Amino acid sequence: MKAIHKKSLAVCVSLMICFVAIGAYIKSPEIMDFLSSLQSESIFHNNGTSADPFRKEELLPPVVKELNPSYMINATLSADKAVVAGTVTMTFDNPQTDKLYLYYYGYSWNNNKISTIRWQGKSIPFSRRDPVIVLNNPAKEEERTQLEVIFETPIPREPTRFGVHEGIWTLTHWYPMLGAMDQQKRWYEPPQVIGYGDPYIYHYADYDVTMVAPSTFEWVTSWGRGKKSSKGEGHSTYHFTGKKLLNFTMVGSPLYKVETVKISPKLTLDIASTDVAHLATLKDIAIHVLPIYTKLFGELPYPRIGIAETGNRTVYAMEYANMAIIAKQMFTANQVEHWLPHELAHLWWYNSVENIEPYTGWMDEGLVEASVSFYYRERFGEKAAAKIVAEYQADANKLAKAYPYGKLSNHLTQFKNYYEFNWTWYSNAALLYDHLRKQLGDQLFFDFLKRVQSNYHHQVIGPEHLDQALGQTLRAEAQYFVPNVHKQNQQSFIPLAAEYYVDMVVGQTHFYPATRARIRNQVVYLPLRETLEQLGFKVTSNQTNRTIRAESKRNVIVFHEKSDRYVLNGMEQKMPVPLLEWHARSLFPLALLDEGLGYHVTYQEEKRKVTIQ
Repeated sequence: MKAIHKKSLAVCVSLMICFVAIGAYIKSPEIMDFLSSLQSESIFHNNGTSADPFRKEELLPPVVKELNPSYMINATLSADKAVVAGTVTMTFDNPQTDKLYLYYYGYSWNNNKISTIRWQGKSIPFSRRDPVIVLNNPAKEEERTQLEVIFETPIPREPTRFGVHEGIWTLTHWYPMLGAMDQQKRWYEPPQVIGYGDPYIYHYADYDVTMVAPSTFEWVTSWGRGKKSSKGEGHSTYHFTGKKLLNFTMVGSPLYKVETVKISPKLTLDIASTDVAHLATLKDIAIHVLPIYTKLFGELPYPRIGIAETGNRTVYAMEYANMAIIAKQMFTANQVEHWLPHELAHLWWYNSVENIEPYTGWMDEGLVEASVSFYYRERFGEKAAAKIVAEYQADANKLAKAYPYGKLSNHLTQFKNYYEFNWTWYSNAALLYDHLRKQLGDQLFFDFLKRVQSNYHHQVIGPEHLDQALGQTLRAEAQYFVPNVHKQNQQSFIPLAAEYYVDMVVGQTHFYPATRARIRNQVVYLPLRETLEQLGFKVTSNQTNRTIRAESKRNVIVFHEKSDRYVLNGMEQKMPVPLLEWHARSLFPLALLDEGLGYHVTYQEEKRKVTIQ
């Protein structure tokens, strides 16, 4: 196992074990009954009484540590030599590790070159094992540091995802960038290119890019068309800036026709093609897709996006930061009607919220494939969407038969071939999201997707983050994605598991304990210490004999951890179920208050609200 993935895997496994241990999987009818009750009222406020207005749940940290890098790139495109060369100055929060990693993605035949790396004007040594460049940290005590890297990148004259073909220059990974690390400050090791999939690991960064190129070029990039100024001798200087981007991609050509479209007051789209008819088709699809996705997923946190059509056979369709790239052959048999919506969905799932592509690529690829069916449902109707979902199901059936023991958790390099990769991360993962949609209903499902966007935009996340957003949407402890990551292809999807939170009112006052009251196995549990203290008890614990003592003017109660027995004023009593242990906190069954202690208690099942008098 690679060290780089141990953290995410450990989180996933521990969460799954915890949930399985408590037997929390809710049967589908119970889920549907509860979810139906939510459709008619606000899941966040329940008539203004259910959610603590001051509570802000701490979000899980991203799986890529935020080093807040910025890049200033000065480069020149030599079209006759098919080379882009220049200097990238990267400034970033110093992780204060012994080593620093840079990534310089490319092809094995490409012979990318780094001639010099400087710190404070001094050249420093480095070693290279593509795509990773390793150097000693020159100033471990600095809080923020800066490196200057001089590079030269040959551009393949091939129909590849990075290259020049049919007069169109697709500059994707054309410069060195800072490496990415996890929260334990371990650098990720991107895998080698294998001919399919994305072996890239990114962080979000700010960009200031200056490119000298032939004056005849029209560019569409990750942040608009830039500012152009003449440099003389047939060349111009193009200047671009961008914020919170995974990469900076430029697609340009002297043959391009570019149209700029205002999609909304906050979103502008640039579309480039060498064919006027194709340009019109791309525009027609985009102006329908983007408002639909905005409605379903929320607004993009970017003001400018682009669509660029590239030459024939240039890897079908691709996503890069704020860019949807589509090859000419996609117009054959109207494949563009599927693949452009696919790539545009990546503006949300990959671009705004990212996952680690070579390890959890199913997260974005599955969701953008599902998004195509959402688009078809909105624009063309239920039958059109059902046809697409049926195609995914056919692929999943082939997957279960040919690769029964495979899993979504397979890394990019662990698939036996392209078919297993495609059927797993695209089709089967799309069904995973669609199955959740059918369990939740459209309103809650798309509320969940909007919450993922609002929680984690400009962060790199894992499946555990999806479950956290799902739980926040339902106001529950929810498990769906983490368990299904480890499910074998031959097995059915594990249904949504949820322990729903219960609201509390003590007297006439809403009470918001830090440990939330919840329902498990149809039993309402309240946090022991916080509830009894709210009722006037002094609560202490004895770790030696594993007891909890609660004392008021009238009563003394002694609980034994995880037991259904307790002692009330010297007399042993029995609760209907034992105390519940949750994250080192004890919770007691609601019945203790009225049956054992004589409080007047009411529980409104439809609102999941307890009132204690």
